[in-house]
Amino acid sequence: RKQFRMQAAMGGPGAQNMGEIFEPIDEFPSQGAGPAEVEDYLERKLEKNLSKEEKQIANLKHDSIGARISLAAATFFQTGSAALKVDSLKTLDSIATILKESNNRLIIEGHTDDLPIQNGHYPSNWELGSARATKIVRYLIERHRFNPKQLIALTYADQRPLVPNSSEQNRAKNRRIEILIVTDEKLKL
Repeated sequence: RKQFRMQAAMGGPGAQNMGEIFEPIDEFPSQGAGPAEVEDYLERKLEKNLSKEEKQIANLKHDSIGARISLAAATFFQTGSAALKVDSLKTLDSIATILKESNNRLIIEGHTDDLPIQNGHYPSNWELGSARATKIVRYLIERHRFNPKQLIALTYADQRPLVPNSSEQNRAKNRRIEILIVTDEKLKL
């Protein structure tokens, strides 16, 4: 049986002062739902489906474009690598299962800190951030059968830090993957 959220609505044909509108809360919000509504839904689903430890690596927020799930890169990737850690796949699978309920465009963003990368695989943080975002996209397509037309991979490298890169703790916060669930239907990507 579905759970429902009751919202009060004013007026309308046949309504006295207040009517009741019921909408399901166990389904991904419909197209046209706002970023805050999608964030609220994601928060409930992540709370229900992730372990206590997994919840600590997934942060939620929203902006004018949509809702974002921010994932600590250290949980999913070794330093300087775009290979997914095997022990992170359960968390990624749980998140993918939730996201699979949506038909919204998903933008997977790779973010790094500002330290120059020092290995032969990636000439700069641009390539590393891009490779990590692309790895997540490929995983969603290959493992969870996401429609490739629904996904975008991009990188900001070190150009959009959450906090100043002034300490190792701050640099760790800036090394992340963000999954943006686009709610702005007018945004053509």
